[in-house]
Amino acid sequence: MMSISDKENDVKKYGISAQGRKEYLKILKGEHASYKERCLAMCYECMGYYVDGRETCTDVTCPLYMIMPYRKIPPEDKK
Repeated sequence: MMSISDKENDVKKYGISAQGRKEYLKILKGEHASYKERCLAMCYECMGYYVDGRETCTDVTCPLYMIMPYRKIPPEDKK
């Protein structure tokens, strides 16, 4: 199991600058985070710090899918 400092080092070394990065680092430091910040941080971690780029999530069953920052909206969902 990775320690908090290991995760922080991995984010700084491999993670790209994307929505959720600063929020994820904030949470690792033990600082207070809002609901939105926690959601962005969760997506950042789940997507592997976006090391492959800012791609859309493929897990449509995830409860956070609808607020995922880089989700591509299918044409039938746009209004």
